[in-house]
Amino acid sequence: MDTNSQRAIMARRNKLQPAHAEHFKMLHYRRKPLVLYNVWDPGSTQIVDRVGSAAIAVHAMSVAAFNGVDIGESLVFRLAESVVSHIGRTVYVPVSVGPGLRFNRQP
Repeated sequence: MDTNSQRAIMARRNKLQPAHAEHFKMLHYRRKPLVLYNVWDPGSTQIVDRVGSAAIAVHAMSVAAFNGVDIGESLVFRLAESVVSHIGRTVYVPVSVGPGLRFNRQP
């Protein structure tokens, strides 16, 4: 896929972001509990998506463990951004990133 196609896809996704955020918010007010399955890479995300999850969560511990980083360390921002970005492109359900996913802008 060329750069222009990727930019067009991202522009469309960005336009839809407010609607996705509102949808995610409404999932918290249903009669049945919102179950967030934790994922750590695009592969685990696809598996969770296939079982019909309404939303997906990304937690620091699973991302750190998958990438060989101790949970006490900060993930390099580019790595964390890349992981979350890949997960977001894999599914069309809301993706919640836990506050424990700390970023460090140092390489």
